[in-house]
Amino acid sequence: MTQVSRCARRMEATWIFVQIILAAVLTPTSNACVLNVTTSEVEIGLTSNVSLDCFNLYPPHDISDILLMRILKWDHEEWSSVAELQRGEMKVRQKSGDVFVVEGSIDSAEDSFLRIIWPVATDETTGQYRCDVITLTFQENVVWQKSRPVFITRKTVLTVQILGEIVEQNKRECSSQLNMLKQNLVENVTSTMEVLESGFENKLRSQLQVLGHRVEENKKECQRVLRSKERQILKKMTAPVEALGAILENKLEILWNALSNTIEENKKECQKQKRDILENMEAALEKNKREVLKELLSQRQELEGNLTATMEALEDVESELESQLQVKIYSDVFWPRTCTDAQALGPRPVVRLNRGMTVVCDTVTDGGGWVVIQVRSIIMIQL
Repeated sequence: MTQVSRCARRMEATWIFVQIILAAVLTPTSNACVLNVTTSEVEIGLTSNVSLDCFNLYPPHDISDILLMRILKWDHEEWSSVAELQRGEMKVRQKSGDVFVVEGSIDSAEDSFLRIIWPVATDETTGQYRCDVITLTFQENVVWQKSRPVFITRKTVLTVQILGEIVEQNKRECSSQLNMLKQNLVENVTSTMEVLESGFENKLRSQLQVLGHRVEENKKECQRVLRSKERQILKKMTAPVEALGAILENKLEILWNALSNTIEENKKECQKQKRDILENMEAALEKNKREVLKELLSQRQELEGNLTATMEALEDVESELESQLQVKIYSDVFWPRTCTDAQALGPRPVVRLNRGMTVVCDTVTDGGGWVVIQVRSIIMIQL
């Protein structure tokens, strides 16, 4: 019930806030921005020094800066800028092609102004004009102020037709003013709704932050409770865990003793199998050794027989080679084939060749090996 009453009070306060904002939006602010004209009726080509002055007659106290001042003219079913001056600019920007003089200055809220002067009234001078001033408040809010429209008309003789035209023109102007007021109202309501939405968003954001803080606090409290319960559970489980640990230690000790006995038995069995294997291997090695020695002895006897036969064959070959060598040496010494083979028999030995011819050999001249045919003491004797 308390939360429901709080929500009701908050909704009531919000509705009062909305009513206050709507009242402020719908309240006219015509005195804030003023557009004065020196002559509302002019004669084309005759009336001189026609001017429009835009200024703040009663500027609000919360204005910090003036951002823009401009004078607009109703033309072709819409407002178009004729002259405007922005803050920080020294020169007024002229938006119309008509011949006129513009003056202006943006300083404080009381001293800022914008002025248009026509030296001589022209056809472009007549029409409906409005002044806009865009300001910035100390709360950093942008305020758009609009003056009431003023009219500059041509001075003529009133007739029924002219009065009818004026009435029609006034109807159109009233319709345009109503449309403009409607548009302004829609814009103000839109901005008001945006402000309300931003206010609701801020409130919702703050409530979410408070809710987040509460969630964090609850989370911390739950963590503390969980830790305390965990400690209690650990205390309760300590004794059973210790008893279970003792039982497990006893079982492990029994298993370890049984495993040690099994390992000792397996170790003895392995040693016995090792001895059996070694004995079998020694017997097999001994058997293989005797067989290998027997085989080697047989191969040795066979090699000795082959070696004896080979030595006898070599001796036969040697005796045969010696006999052939002796025959060759004897034939070469005693029965030379040519005088070349008689080099060891002296300078001019008489040698019987193996062909049965007896010749004198020269073993000295030009290395020897010559057969002497004739010996002359005088070279002039011809053969």
